[in-house]
Amino acid sequence: TRIPYMSKIIHSRPAYIHCYMAGVNCLKLFFFIIIILVVISQQFNASYNEFAANKIKYWASELADESKEYLKNSDQKILKENLTLSGKIPNLNYVHIYKINSENNKPELFYSYKRSERRSAIHDKSNKIAELSKPKVIENSIEYMYPIKLDDKVIGFIYLHSSKENIELITDDLLTTNALIMFFAFLAVIIVALQLERYIKK
Repeated sequence: TRIPYMSKIIHSRPAYIHCYMAGVNCLKLFFFIIIILVVISQQFNASYNEFAANKIKYWASELADESKEYLKNSDQKILKENLTLSGKIPNLNYVHIYKINSENNKPELFYSYKRSERRSAIHDKSNKIAELSKPKVIENSIEYMYPIKLDDKVIGFIYLHSSKENIELITDDLLTTNALIMFFAFLAVIIVALQLERYIKK
């Protein structure tokens, strides 16, 4: 009586091992999907940060060119009336234009802009020129300071503060999509695991 029983165990062992390996492979696939989604999200954020940095550099250069003559002539009132680009830049929250004081060689606030009157004013940024000489991403915003030059001489600086509102919407959609993919992948693994368990018990 022992021989048939042992034969049954021996013959069932390959099926058990096959089911076990299939379950392990399902788990590997699930974790692989998670890793891929994480990598895609990180690459997306890095790509957007680089794109946002290039855009704010471009707009800072354009605003610097538009405002340098007003700084040269100290036409503060005319600058406020004629500066057009600040209202056209997407997601621009704040602009500060600093003029170099010829007596003490220190930057002084010459012009300021904020997208909405309901927004609170921001602190003076003239002490952060070195820190913001490269675009700096802080949570959902980006800051940058750019020198205003006239005949290769620095006569001032322009500070830009822009938000990442558009990317927040895209990021939310991406996170939602990733969450759904992970949910269905996890559900598929559970279904496969249950089927394997039923198969083994037969």
